[in-house]
Amino acid sequence: MGVIDNNNKENVKEEVAPSNLISENEILSWFKEVDKFINKKVCMVLGEDGTGKSGLVLHYIAEKLRQDKNAKAIILDLDQGCSPLLQHYKDVADRIIIKDPVTYSMVEDEKEVKVDVHKLMNVIKKVAVAVNKNHKDLGIKYFVLDGLSKLLETAESQMRIDVNKEITDGIQTMYWKKRKEHFFGVLDVIKALPMDTFYIGHSNFIMKDKLNAAVTVQTNAMMFQRIICEKYNDLDNGVMRLFAHITKSKLNPLKENSKNNFMVVKNGKVKFESKKVFENL
Repeated sequence: MGVIDNNNKENVKEEVAPSNLISENEILSWFKEVDKFINKKVCMVLGEDGTGKSGLVLHYIAEKLRQDKNAKAIILDLDQGCSPLLQHYKDVADRIIIKDPVTYSMVEDEKEVKVDVHKLMNVIKKVAVAVNKNHKDLGIKYFVLDGLSKLLETAESQMRIDVNKEITDGIQTMYWKKRKEHFFGVLDVIKALPMDTFYIGHSNFIMKDKLNAAVTVQTNAMMFQRIICEKYNDLDNGVMRLFAHITKSKLNPLKENSKNNFMVVKNGKVKFESKKVFENL
């Protein structure tokens, strides 16, 4: 058996805690913020083009900002769906920050301009991290990602770059997992924000009765609420209605499968009401 020489300090190294371990003070801080996620919305709004998805979310946020004069919202508008609608909310427009994070770059080999997919993914995550760090000082209480389908396309483009596959090339299952990693790497950062978050997408994210893509299933599973927007045209009476169909609500399951009329166009007049939709969530 060896003998430990307590006087030989050169051979004794002080144990250093790994830098990736969470400190006790950080853990104790959790108990001071227990109400941070209560009644938080993680809401996906889906539908065909022209069914009022962006308008529904923007109208709800505008109403909330009118009630809270210090609150702000940030919208990452990949689809340019919210930007044209901001003119209808001039009284709160200065507190709704709408940015399109899509950037383009010249691909020298192909001599054409394409979306800079790597930069786009990183920009969205960096914005979410910055909001998480500074939301109290900035007063940001609502975060919207308008363009789920565009984000998924971007994730696939990044995957093809990673594995050096053209758009016409077949993709093995192992590579589709990389697309999911890119896509959910963005959504997970946004979902972690201590505020209401909204994700606006097209009908390709609507769950079908039978077979659904794995990315569709996982995206729906991570949401607390899901709204499907629908349009109904009554041509005989000259009326157009937009409905919000609540198909998921973890906070209010009794209201699942309820439908609310949130916009009516009749005789050239528009009536818009989002309050009941979100009260049911």
